[in-house]
Amino acid sequence: MKKILFITPERFRESDLITVLRRVGCELTLVPKTDLPGLDASGYDAIVLSGGTENEPMTFTPAEREAADRLSRSGVRMFAEFCQYLGSINCPNVESTRYARPIARFRYGEITEGDILDEQCNTRVVHFYASADRLPLLSYRSNPEGFYSLKNFAEAEFPASADALWTEHETLLFCTFRLADFAKGCFAPKRKWFSLVGFILLWLTGERHDLSFLDAYYAEAAYSTVPCEGTDLEFAQTVERAMDWHEKGGFLLPPDGTGCRAVLEGVGAAVLPDGTHSALHNYTTVSTGETALAYYLKSLYTGDGAARRISDELLASGRLHIADAADATDGWGRSGDNAWWNVCYQDDDARGLLFPRLLRALYGDELPDEDAVRRNLDFLLRTTGRDGLRVARTELVDDRRLLIQTFEIEPDAARDGKWRWGGGRTLPIAELAGQDGGSPSAHYNGYYLASLLLAYKVLGDEKYRDTAVRGLETIMAHFPNTAREHSETQELCRLILPLSYLYWVTGEEKHREWLYAVTRSLLEKQHASGAFIEWDTGYNACCAGAKDGESSVLAANGDPVADMLYSMNWLPFALIQAYFITHDDMFLILWRRVCTFLASIQLHSRDRLIDGAWPRAFDVEQQEVYGVPNDVGWSPWSIECGWTMGQIPIGFYCGLLRDRLLAFYGRPGEAR
Repeated sequence: MKKILFITPERFRESDLITVLRRVGCELTLVPKTDLPGLDASGYDAIVLSGGTENEPMTFTPAEREAADRLSRSGVRMFAEFCQYLGSINCPNVESTRYARPIARFRYGEITEGDILDEQCNTRVVHFYASADRLPLLSYRSNPEGFYSLKNFAEAEFPASADALWTEHETLLFCTFRLADFAKGCFAPKRKWFSLVGFILLWLTGERHDLSFLDAYYAEAAYSTVPCEGTDLEFAQTVERAMDWHEKGGFLLPPDGTGCRAVLEGVGAAVLPDGTHSALHNYTTVSTGETALAYYLKSLYTGDGAARRISDELLASGRLHIADAADATDGWGRSGDNAWWNVCYQDDDARGLLFPRLLRALYGDELPDEDAVRRNLDFLLRTTGRDGLRVARTELVDDRRLLIQTFEIEPDAARDGKWRWGGGRTLPIAELAGQDGGSPSAHYNGYYLASLLLAYKVLGDEKYRDTAVRGLETIMAHFPNTAREHSETQELCRLILPLSYLYWVTGEEKHREWLYAVTRSLLEKQHASGAFIEWDTGYNACCAGAKDGESSVLAANGDPVADMLYSMNWLPFALIQAYFITHDDMFLILWRRVCTFLASIQLHSRDRLIDGAWPRAFDVEQQEVYGVPNDVGWSPWSIECGWTMGQIPIGFYCGLLRDRLLAFYGRPGEAR
C-alpha cells in the first residue's frame, strides 16, 4: 500500500481525486496547507498538492511557500494541481477555459498525441515562467479545430503560456487546471480522462491500477444513460421523466395573480469545475408556448387535469406578447421580455404562439385566443415577401416611424456562395411585402410556413395556404442547398414537418415527392444508433467552422454527433405528423427508431437540473455528452426548455396518442 501525503486547501472538501486514490488502495494522510511548515515527507511514497476543489488557486504564506518548495525538492514524487507558485514555477494569471481545450502531447492508454480533452468551463492558472527543461504533456489551444483530435497536430506550435500539464523536473508533475473533480465536472471524452488519471497514479505510485470502477463512479457523480428497447411503455416513462424535469428543476414558474405562468429558458452552457449546472432565467415566448403544447398533449394522454391547467396558464402568458396596436405592428409576436421585446422571429411565433393553439383546435378543442391568433398570422403575412418567405428576423428600431431592422441569411459570393448572416437594413415595415423575403431556410421559415398550412386547415382562409405554398416552393427551388444555419442535417429535420403539411393541404404528387426526397437525404445521415448525425455537405452552413459566434457541434462530416437543440429535437413530432398524413408505416418506423434513440440517451443524474433532460450534443459512439464547444451561447451541455424539452415530448405524446389523433387528418388534398 502506497502512502500519500495529500495537502488540501484550508477549507477541506472531498474530491474525485481523493476518492480514486483511496479506491486503488492508497493510504492518504490529509492535511490542510496551513500545516505545511511543520510537515515531514519522510515515510511517504508521494505527495499531492491539490487546490482544485476551490474557485481560487492554492497560494501560500511565506512559511507555507518555503515548506512547499522544500517538499517539491525532497526527491519524493509530487503532483501539484491548480497552484499558482511552486519552486521556479510562476502562474500569476487565472482564466476560464470555456473556449480553450488541452491538447495531448504524449501517449498513454487511450490518449495519443493530438487528442482534444474537454474539461468544460474550467479554470486554469496561466504559466508565466517554469523550467526550460520541463516536458509538456498537455497544452491549451483556443477553439481547437477537430473533434477527437487536433487538425494538423504535427504542424501545431504551442507557446509556453499554453502549458496545461508538464513534468517540471524528474519528481514534480504540475497541472494548471482544476482536475480534482474530473467526474463531477463531466470531463469528456471520459475514457481519455480515465487514462490521464491512470497516468497521474502511475507517476505518483510507480504502479498501474485497475480503473474499471470509474465507469460506475462517473455515472454516480455526473450522469448515466439507460438502453431502450423501443416500447410504448418505455416511451411513456421517458416522456414522463422529461415533463417532471420542468418542475423538479424549478423551470416551471408558479402562476401569477392574473393566471399567467411561464418557464425559464433552461440550463446554461457552462459546467463548472465542481460539476455545477446553472439555470437560465430568461423568458421567451417560444419556450413557453412549446411547453404549453407539451402539457396539453400530456393531459390528452394521461387525463391529468392539472397538466391541462398548466397549459392554459402558459398560453395566457404568451398571449400577452401578441401586440394589440392600431398600426402596422398589430399582431406582432414579441420573442420575449427585456431585450427580445421588439424582436420577431416568425418561426418562434409559429412554435410559441400559433401551433399550441391551432393544434388544440385541430384536435377538437375550441381555438384559444382566436382573435389574437388571426392577428398574429395576419401580421406575419403583411411582413412576408413576394416569394412567400419572411426575412429571418425583424426588430422594431423606431416605434414612431415604424422602422424595422432586418436580419437575413444569404449566399456569400466571397465564400463560393456559402450561406452567411446578412441584412442590417432599416426600412419601414410596409415595404417588406413588396420585395422578396429571401432566407430560403427551414430554420427560419419552415415552422412558420407549416403554421400557415395548419391555420388553413383550422380556419379555412386560403391566403394562409397560398402564401405557404409559395414559400415552400421557393425553399425547395434551392434544395438540397437551402439556406443552412447550423448544418444540412438541421435543414432536413426541419423540412419534414412543413412538407408533410404541404402535401396534406394540396394532395399534389410533386409535393409528396419533395417530402420523400428530403426523407431519403436525411436517411443518408442515419447512424446505427438511430440518430441522424450532423452533416453539412460542402460546409455551407453559416455556423460551419465558426468560433466566435454561434457554432455547429461538428468539426467534420462523419463526426458521430447528434444535435438535440437544432436537429434531432424536431423529428419525433415531424415524423409522426408525416405518418398521420401519408399513412406510410415508414414514418412510424422512423418515429419509433428516433424515439428509441432519444430515450436511450436521456440523462439520469442526482442533479435535478439535468435528470430527465436531453443536452444539446451527444456522441453516439462513445455514448456521452460531447461535441465541438465553440458556440458562444449553446454548448454541448445546453438544455433548452422549449426547443428541446418541449419539442421532444410533443413528438413522443403525439406518437403515443396515434390511434386517437390519426382521425383528425383525413386524406391529403381533402377539403376542410
